[in-house]
Amino acid sequence: MNLKDINWNQIYYFYEVARKQSLKKASKVLGVSSATLSEHIKKLEKTLGFDVFHRNHKGLILTKDGDSLFQYTKDMFETGLRMVDSISTSDLGGYPVKVGVLDTVSDLKSLQFVSQYYDTYAPYGIVHTGREYNSDKLLEALLQGQFDWIITTSKPKGKMIDSAEIDKFTIAFCCSKHLKDRFKEEIDMFSAVPLALNNWDHTLNKNVIKHLQDHNVSVEEILETDHRELALMLAERGRCITVVDREVIKEQGWLSNIHIFDLADEPIEIPIYCAWKKSTNKMIATQKLEQLIHMSTKPIEYNNPELMIKIAEIPKDKLQDKKQKK
Repeated sequence: MNLKDINWNQIYYFYEVARKQSLKKASKVLGVSSATLSEHIKKLEKTLGFDVFHRNHKGLILTKDGDSLFQYTKDMFETGLRMVDSISTSDLGGYPVKVGVLDTVSDLKSLQFVSQYYDTYAPYGIVHTGREYNSDKLLEALLQGQFDWIITTSKPKGKMIDSAEIDKFTIAFCCSKHLKDRFKEEIDMFSAVPLALNNWDHTLNKNVIKHLQDHNVSVEEILETDHRELALMLAERGRCITVVDREVIKEQGWLSNIHIFDLADEPIEIPIYCAWKKSTNKMIATQKLEQLIHMSTKPIEYNNPELMIKIAEIPKDKLQDKKQKK
């Protein structure tokens, strides 16, 4: 079999049916009848020499070979949509966006921004996220096309990159209340117990060390760990001092057990940036990102399912009557 032997319309029909897991739903997307779709799928199976779906009373379920084919078509058609989107003047959707997020001591504001982006991009597709511990690797993944855009704490540089500062988070030191009560001055604690830092959060560590040096603070020892929760547990037990995002520590409910403080009442502020490739500026995924960046009031409808219901075009007979429910 050669590529010329493949009916690519049938491949596309298969992709939409597999994506929607329904002939009826796919028929609405494609503008052809369910019967026509079913006929084309059967012809495709004859050409390929294997079944792509198990057919039973529950509907269509991908076979092992069908699932393998779907993974290829998924990559192919999503890439195709991105290609068309990059050269078209119309707003195109139908493909998911993937966002790379730098894992840091504070991910609250970063993930909040991603959730706000979901609201702006929802009519065009879904949003996936991926985690990276190293800012250089995260930027490299962006340039290689593994992510549509990224969130990082280091201002990205390069002729191929556009970026914007989207927020800041505030870092403070913390220790057990028992340890704090043993010292007259908080600054003296650093010469008595280790300072616990996340050894993968290089930008944060650089800012923390500089902050200590600016205040002439000598550290007894630095304890490195991959586990931020362990650093907090050790701090709570009086075994070390560590750093926390004030908002995150409130969310985790540790305030009753630990003492939070700044040096000379000067908190450490860490900027948060998002970055994307300049070559994607015309694409709807980037346009919606820039739209969100420049919004004076960000989307806050986190508990409003109406957005997704509207996009999914759920039949009214499947939904409860709001007035009747009240």
